[in-house]
Formats: sequence, structure tokens, C-alpha cells
Amino acid sequence: MRMVVLLTGPPGAGKSTLARKSGLRVYDRDDPEWLSERQFATALRKLAADQAACAVVIRSAATCSVRRRAAELVEATHTFLVMAPRDDLVRRIRECGRDPKRDEAGLKSWLASFESADGVREFPGWPAVFGEGKRHSFTESALRRFGKDHRPEDLRAVSRPFRDLADTLLAQVPDSPELTAGLRELIESEDCAGRATVANKGRTDHVHRCILERRPRARTQDVRADPRRTRPCDVRR
Repeated sequence: MRMVVLLTGPPGAGKSTLARKSGLRVYDRDDPEWLSERQFATALRKLAADQAACAVVIRSAATCSVRRRAAELVEATHTFLVMAPRDDLVRRIRECGRDPKRDEAGLKSWLASFESADGVREFPGWPAVFGEGKRHSFTESALRRFGKDHRPEDLRAVSRPFRDLADTLLAQVPDSPELTAGLRELIESEDCAGRATVANKGRTDHVHRCILERRPRARTQDVRADPRRTRPCDVRR
């Protein structure tokens, strides 16, 4: 099965270290084998044409458009963000010993231009990545749901803790009916928090109005199966 993972992030985030832990072929522009950007781009185009490729590609890609183009260039099957607190990034750059002055300037530029409107997911760990193609169908849909978020910034901020928890669960908990149930509840909790935020702020634009009017679908089969289970959102139906 083809797997081309695109790891993006600022200097000092640890992209190269994570890539080499995958055991896959790594395409990193900083490696000495690449003598020019043209040579590297040619190798990436060949990678895109390889239907049996298993590789990790490293790019900084701070903006949504650059990430999209990078993913399209290599026909990436996964795109992740590798991130760390600013102090850790600076410390790692200084410890690396390559060109701290240049890399710190690059870090400053990356942080100033970073965009997350495409909902790029933070890297969940290799066990989760390698398991995605074999997960339960609902778990796959949860991955897609938590992978992109095109809503306004105020709602993305409310959803972020739920999405971080989803990444943790997907990385650490094996597939099971309980994981499926937990992700389903997490999605409904995120929906409830979003609607409460919209209602509290009195937003009336089209996007917020659609969110406010949306309700979780009733799951009567689940309730019959276990009548002891209660859900905070049920009282609003």
C-alpha cells in the first residue's frame, strides 16, 4: 500500500528525527545528497509517480497554500504538522550546531507566516499513522472530521482541546468498540461546545447560524441497547 507522509513544521521541531524513526525512505532537503533544490524537486516528482512508494517528505510549509502544493507535488497520503513550544524550538536550533543564526531567522519568519485554516493535524505518532489504513470505518471518519476545520477562528479555538484529545486517543488507544464510542461522544461534545459558543455570542452570520441550527442525530438504537447511558446534548432534542 502506498504511503507518502508529508511532515511540515518550523526549524527545530524535530521533523528529521521523527522521519527517521518511521523506517521509511526520508526525503529531506537538508541532507547532503541533495545538491540543489532542482535535484530535490526532481526526486519528489519521481516519488509522486511511484505507486508503491513508502516515504516521508520533510518541508517547512508554513502556509496553507504551500502545504497544499507540497502535498500535491508528492501525492502525499498524509500531511502532518510537527510543532513545539517556541523556547524548545530555539533551544534545539542552538544545540543542532548547523547555522543557528540562519535557522533562528527562519524560525521567526515561519512563525510570523504560519496558517492553520486548512486544519492541518499535528503529528500523532507513527503507531497511529501506520494504523490509519486498518482502522474501523467510524474511526476513519473521525480522523477525517478532526483533520480539517474550515470554520471561523472563534469556533476553531473552542474545538482545539477536543481535537487534541482525539489525536491523543488515536495515537494511544487501539481500535475497539469503546474507542469508537469515545470518539463519537467527543464529536458530539465538540458540537455542543460550538453551538453554546455561537448562542452565547449572538452571532447571526450564515456560518454561525448553520452551526447553531444543527443538532446531533438521535441514536435511538444506542439508547435502547444501554438505557443507563445519558448524554448532555439529549435534553435539547
